[in-house]
Amino acid sequence: MLINEKQFDKNLNRIGELYEHGKDLLHGLLLLEPSDQKSRSEIYEVLREMRDLAAVNLKRNHEIKDN
Repeated sequence: MLINEKQFDKNLNRIGELYEHGKDLLHGLLLLEPSDQKSRSEIYEVLREMRDLAAVNLKRNHEIKDN
């Protein structure tokens, strides 16, 4: 397996983990009082990290295609 494939698999697994964690947090937010700031902060962090991973992968794909 190439290094890029290992990194791709690692990022893909992380996105899956973040998705599941975010889904659980959203479910909890629907059931909790609106004052649960810790869960709200966590969901924003999960979404931010997913966005960043996706952006890095898009950039890499763009750079590979350009070369």
